[in-house]
Amino acid sequence: MNFEMYNEEDKLREMKSSYNDTEIPDNIEDYISKGMDRGKNYKRKKTIKKVVGYAAGLLLVICLISIRISPTFASIMSSIPGVEYIVKLINYDKGLKLAVEKEFFQHVGVSDEHEGLVFTVEDIIVDESRMIVFFSIKNKGDHKYVNLTNIDFLDEEANDIKASYGYSNFINKNMNEEKELKGKIDVSLYEELPDTITMKVNMLEERRDPDSNPVNDLEVGESSREAAKERREKNMLDSEWKVRIPINKEKFNGLKEVYSVNQKIEIGGQKIIVKQLIQHPTRIALDIEYDKDNTKEIFGFENLRIVDENEEWSTITNGITASEIDENTTRLYLQSNYFSNPSEIYIITDGIRALDKDKVHVKIDLDKHQMINPPDDNIILERVEEYDDGSNMTLVFGLKTKYRYGFEGIIKHYGVFNSSFTDIEGNEYRSPGEGTSISDEEYNNKMYFEIEKGCEYKNPIILEIYDYPAIIEKDIKIKVK
Repeated sequence: MNFEMYNEEDKLREMKSSYNDTEIPDNIEDYISKGMDRGKNYKRKKTIKKVVGYAAGLLLVICLISIRISPTFASIMSSIPGVEYIVKLINYDKGLKLAVEKEFFQHVGVSDEHEGLVFTVEDIIVDESRMIVFFSIKNKGDHKYVNLTNIDFLDEEANDIKASYGYSNFINKNMNEEKELKGKIDVSLYEELPDTITMKVNMLEERRDPDSNPVNDLEVGESSREAAKERREKNMLDSEWKVRIPINKEKFNGLKEVYSVNQKIEIGGQKIIVKQLIQHPTRIALDIEYDKDNTKEIFGFENLRIVDENEEWSTITNGITASEIDENTTRLYLQSNYFSNPSEIYIITDGIRALDKDKVHVKIDLDKHQMINPPDDNIILERVEEYDDGSNMTLVFGLKTKYRYGFEGIIKHYGVFNSSFTDIEGNEYRSPGEGTSISDEEYNNKMYFEIEKGCEYKNPIILEIYDYPAIIEKDIKIKVK
């Protein structure tokens, strides 16, 4: 199956979803200070259009793990034994919680066992747009630190299903102590599912107690592709786990509302068309077309949300947040209010994030450790760190942000740069590791961009900006229903 990690895309803008679905370790401060978010375990088919995500931020995830259960949800949980774990795994998404309250999930309970490990698909939430697979790994042997890898979804003829997906890593979860792990796989669908799908996975096992963040089976400092591949092969278990998942399509057939909007808006001289809103049980899809003659690169909408007569529904922060329909049209994903049956629906945003198109490429002089042409004074190259073994270096940037989102006191993380970059002669390279953290300094958003030191770059190198807090404020409210 020909999947690639998002940070291995050759032609498309990378998905940036720092720390999404990551288990929160006890020594979290150490992980933040290292600041390297490798791979992010998001994969895609080459045949799928561009997929874009926004950094959720590790501290935001910490806030989201508190669990609040509505009386209706509590009643459902008490009447259906064994699904309480779903509460924790979907607590960040109001639309999914509402779907479960309406019993919009399917119990599966299919397993495969090898090498003393039982992989089970417990339940799924699925419609024609999205599928969330809830799984468990049970230890019947002497395993310790186990994670999934090489996930494949196949149709009834063993062909790859066109989909993008993300899944959970288990950080420092010792299966000698916790005999069963539970997680989820968030799948964005690009074709109709068959009545039965086959899911195949491999498993990696850390052979020693990890002393640093093992996300994506890499440690800070171990960043070359060759080293990563060698360590991955060393840790790969021999077996392949395979399960067949029945899909009850009658449960979601016809559950979709399409609203034609076709409203033109202008923000900061940039022309945008809000084309349509598609309301699925698992998420809302919002199609946005950008005028090809716009002078700015538009990175996203500021505080985009759906508002009905009851509450607000925000963009999806843990999972796939957008995909590209064509060169000028993007599909954004928000939490779904489908099961609330709203009588009114509005699209609201506070503006856009955008830069002049001639400012999205930044030159870095590696000899002088300088940023040659920053887009403005809000970003600086603070320092360049080198590993003791001399193999790699990390560019540490400081970004000044003044806007705060979500929970009080939480600053939004920005992963400003694409993973791919070029040197001055156009030779293309890729960062083996990136990450973000926050501080109380003036430049409060720290970004870590690692490059392989052994490459013969033709100085300077050129980084491409994929998101930036250059905000053009304008209150927009569009009536959909």
